[in-house]
Amino acid sequence: KTQSGKRVCHGIEVVPRLAWRGFWEPGEVQTKMLHLKNITRDGKKVKFSYPATDSFSVNYPGELHIPPGTSVKIPVAFKPGEKDKSSDRIVFTLKDGSTFSVDLLATPPSARITMVEDVDLG
Repeated sequence: KTQSGKRVCHGIEVVPRLAWRGFWEPGEVQTKMLHLKNITRDGKKVKFSYPATDSFSVNYPGELHIPPGTSVKIPVAFKPGEKDKSSDRIVFTLKDGSTFSVDLLATPPSARITMVEDVDLG
């Protein structure tokens, strides 16, 4: 992992997951950008699978060419059908057959109560 929380997979720097947390409503579309950076001296050809669930979508061609030292941004949309937790994955396959994936996770807001163990009333 790098200092920014990203990881390097087969010469591609990428986050391990995209997460949608907090307040969202069913039917509301929220988009995050997935950044892939080629940190090698060679160009990378990368194919990827689209998310399998209806909650996540990618409106981008399924094959990328990433020149050395450059980044590609892929818009990933989350459109929940319900206020439930949702997860999926995008799997990337390089020309040599090696693979890596990015998890997609959406969690609705939840209430949290924190209690103090000891109270000094006097």
